[in-house]
Amino acid sequence: MTKEKYTFFYGGPFSQWYICQFYDEDKNKYVCAEQYMMAQKARMFGDERILDIIMTTGNPKQHKMLGRKVKNFDKEKWEEKAKDIVYQGNYYKFTQNKHLLKELYNTEGTILVEASPYDLIWGIGLKSTDERALNRENWLGKNWLGETLTRLREDLMEKENFLFKKELDMSDDVKKDDYSYKIIQNKEITIADVRKYLEREGIEIKDSKDNIDKDGFVFVVDFDEEEKLKNLQNVKNYIYGGFAKNNKKDEYEIFYYKA
Repeated sequence: MTKEKYTFFYGGPFSQWYICQFYDEDKNKYVCAEQYMMAQKARMFGDERILDIIMTTGNPKQHKMLGRKVKNFDKEKWEEKAKDIVYQGNYYKFTQNKHLLKELYNTEGTILVEASPYDLIWGIGLKSTDERALNRENWLGKNWLGETLTRLREDLMEKENFLFKKELDMSDDVKKDDYSYKIIQNKEITIADVRKYLEREGIEIKDSKDNIDKDGFVFVVDFDEEEKLKNLQNVKNYIYGGFAKNNKKDEYEIFYYKA
C-alpha cells in the first residue's frame, strides 16, 4: 500500500482567513474565503441583516463570529452544502489570484491537511508537529478544508491537462488564433479572442461595450442564451464576472473584467 503524502497548513495561503481579493458571479467583492463562506451561509438561511454586516466587514475573525449568529440556522442543511460552498469560494480565490494558484499546484501529489488543533470539522484537531498527524487513522478531526482544497486542485489540474492535450491535437493554423492555445503559451488574450470564444460556445452576440469601468467589457446577448451562459469560464487576463438580466430589453449582459 502506497503511503500517503501530506501538505500540512495552518494559516497561510490555504487558510480561509488568508486576505486576498476576488469576486463572485454577481460581482460581489470578497477579501477572503471565510467571508464568502459566511456570506453564503447567511444567504442560505435568509438572514439579510447579518449578510449586510458580513459584506461590509474586512476581518475574517469577525466573519466567522457573524456566521455563528445567522438566524434560522439548520446544521443538517448546512453540512449538506458547506463543502460545496467552500469549494466554490476557493475556486474564485485561486483562479483569480494566479500566485496563489501556483502555490496550490506546488502541492501536487499530496493531500492537503489543515493542521488546526482546534478545529474538528475543517481541520484534523492536531498540530502538524504531533506525530499522530502523520496517519489519518489518528486524526481527531475530519479535514474538510484540506479535502476540499485537494479536490479543487485535482479538478483545476485536470482542466489544464485537457487544454494541453487539445494543443497537441491542433493544427498550426488553429493555434494562431485559438484562445486556449494562447493560455498555454502565456500569450496575451484580447477582447477579440474572448468574442471568438463566446461565438464558438454557440452564443450569438448582439452588441459589445469595451472599457466598462475602464477595466473590462460587456457582451450583450438575448435571453434565450441563458443555458449556454452557465458554462462560461475565465480566460487568461480576464475574470468572468457572470451575467445580468436587462428585463426592459429582454437581454443578458455578460461581464468580463481585467484580472
